[in-house]
Amino acid sequence: MRVNSRMKQHVNEKLYQAKTSFLDRIHQEIFEAKPQWEKDAVKADLERLARGEDEDGNKIVAESLEKPELTSDYLRSIGREDLIEWGSGRDE
Repeated sequence: MRVNSRMKQHVNEKLYQAKTSFLDRIHQEIFEAKPQWEKDAVKADLERLARGEDEDGNKIVAESLEKPELTSDYLRSIGREDLIEWGSGRDE
C-alpha cells in the first residue's frame, strides 16, 4: 500500500514507540526476576554512576570541565576554518 511521507513518518514514530515500549517491558521483567540482593546492587551501582563515581568510589567525571581555547589550530581540527578570521583581532 502506498502512503505519503507524512503518514510514513507517523507510522515509523508509532512503530519506534511500540518497539521501545516492548523492550522496556522485557528489561523490567528480567529485572523483576532477579533476587532482591541483586536488585539492590544494581540500584546502588546506578546511584553511584549518577554521582560520577567508579566502583571504588573515585570520581570519574571532573567537577568542572575545561573549555577549549578557540585557537586557529583548534578551529581547524574541528573543521571550522571559516571562524578563524572571525575571531582574529579581538585580543588587540
